[in-house]
Amino acid sequence: MKSHTPESLASLRATLTNYMAEEGYRPSLNADGEIIFHFEGKTCYLQTDAKDHDALRIVIVNFHPLATAAARVKATVAAQEATASTKVVKIYTLDDDTWCTTELVMPEPERFIEILGRTLSAIRAALRTFEKSLAQSS
Repeated sequence: MKSHTPESLASLRATLTNYMAEEGYRPSLNADGEIIFHFEGKTCYLQTDAKDHDALRIVIVNFHPLATAAARVKATVAAQEATASTKVVKIYTLDDDTWCTTELVMPEPERFIEILGRTLSAIRAALRTFEKSLAQSS
């Protein structure tokens, strides 16, 4: 596993941020170095890993709160269905909330800009499957 230098990590983040700005996502960089942007009305975090040059991850945290044990069961079943039916996207419950992640390993992470649209389409499909499964279980 190859690590980033501070310069290579800054360059990758700049490349991704600039591309996302050109595409209209209005990204910003937070104190942790995550690229924050909005998609489908949700806040997304595009994460790079200083210790793993090839890893990229998009995370949507806390998008579906779980107030009861019954809500957790329904969300867990819906998350399993969405994860099983969608490539590269995982939805899971964590504590009293639900997360959506896409994790990619790319030998040239700068090329992520070539698949950003497809990755976001997969996230959209997983979220819709999750929501549809929840609606059917009610």
